[in-house]
Amino acid sequence: MKNMIKNFKEFDLFQNVLIIIPHGGIQCPSEIPLDSLSKYQKRLANDCVDWYTDYLYDFKNIMNNQQISNPISNIYLNVNRNPNELEDCVPDFYEKIPIYKSGQEPSKKIKQLIINKYFLPFHDKIKKSKKIFILDGHSTATGLKDLKGEKVKKDIIISNWQNSKLDPKGGLYTCPDEYVDCYLEELDKRFLHYKIEKTSKDEIEKNTEYNTTYGYIEATHSLNNFKSKGNKAPLIFQETNENLYIKNGILDTDKLEEIRRILAESLMNMIIKMKKYLT
Repeated sequence: MKNMIKNFKEFDLFQNVLIIIPHGGIQCPSEIPLDSLSKYQKRLANDCVDWYTDYLYDFKNIMNNQQISNPISNIYLNVNRNPNELEDCVPDFYEKIPIYKSGQEPSKKIKQLIINKYFLPFHDKIKKSKKIFILDGHSTATGLKDLKGEKVKKDIIISNWQNSKLDPKGGLYTCPDEYVDCYLEELDKRFLHYKIEKTSKDEIEKNTEYNTTYGYIEATHSLNNFKSKGNKAPLIFQETNENLYIKNGILDTDKLEEIRRILAESLMNMIIKMKKYLT
C-alpha cells in the first residue's frame, strides 16, 4: 500500500482532501432510551442507514487524506439537515413510519441536546479542517425512493447542484462542473476496467436523483469555486448503490473492497488532473 502511495508525485495534495461520511454508523444517542424505540427498527435500518459507508469511503490507507465520520445512525440524527429544524434533524417519523413508540418521542429539549452534543461538533470539525476539496459520501439502494417519489436505479450518482426549497433561487452549486465531469470520467473508465456488474445501463450519472434534497453540509461547507477559500472548499456529493456490494442482504466484502479502491483511485486521479485549479 505504501508503494502505491509513493507512485503519486502529488501525494501531498491528498493530505488536504477531506472525506465526509455523515451517515457512517448505526449508534443510537445515549439520550434516547432504547425501550422508547418502535417495533419498526429493522425496516427503518433497511431504508435509512447508509450501510458500510464508514468503510466504503475510508481512503486513509490509500490517500492518507482527512476523514470525518459520524457514527450516529441517520434514523435518530441527520447531520445533513438544517439544525434549526428539529423535526428534520431528530425526526419522529421516516415516511410515516414511527421511529418511537407512541407518546415516547424525544422532547424538544432532548432533541436540542442531541444537536448540541453530536451535530454541532461534527460540523465544527469540518469547518476547522484544512482542505482543498471535499467528497461527501453516502449510499442508497435500488428500489428506494428519492424525495420526488422516484425509485433509485443508478449505481453511482454524483452531484454539484441542489435545488431544495431552502436553497437560493436557481439552486446551490457546490463546485465547478469541471470537477464533477472529471471525476465521472475517472469512475466510468474504472468500472469498465474492473468489469463491475452494473445495476442499469446508465450506471453513473451526474445531478439526477436527490437534487431537491436539502444538504446542510453542501449549504454550509461547499464553495462553487476552483480553489478553497476560508473554511469552504469545492465539494462533490456522492451516492453509491449498496446493491454493488450487498446481495440478498449479505455483504460481499471482496466487492466492497473493490468498489472502495475504484472510488479512491478515481478521486486521486481527478485531484491530480485538477491540480492546476486546486493549488
